[in-house]
Amino acid sequence: MTTTPVAPTRSVVHRPAGTGPATWAMGSLFEHLVSAAYRPENAALLGDADELEQIVAAGPRGAVALAGLSVALLLAMWFAFYLLIFLPRGAVG
Repeated sequence: MTTTPVAPTRSVVHRPAGTGPATWAMGSLFEHLVSAAYRPENAALLGDADELEQIVAAGPRGAVALAGLSVALLLAMWFAFYLLIFLPRGAVG
């Protein structure tokens, strides 16, 4: 552990990784949070490799449809604003 002076009344303490006072508590918390995702009972089983290949081959149709609908709605709102508010208002200034 080394100490580097920063100001007359304060200093910064440099510690090697894993040697701080809260290392055990944070390491334990991290283990519980991360390892639960890798337990076999928490994993979603979608079938064998052939079934998974068919799912992946179908592609993200729902996501593409949702993105296309969102862009279409955004453009429709922009044109409505332009045609119904901006053009009737006329030139300013």
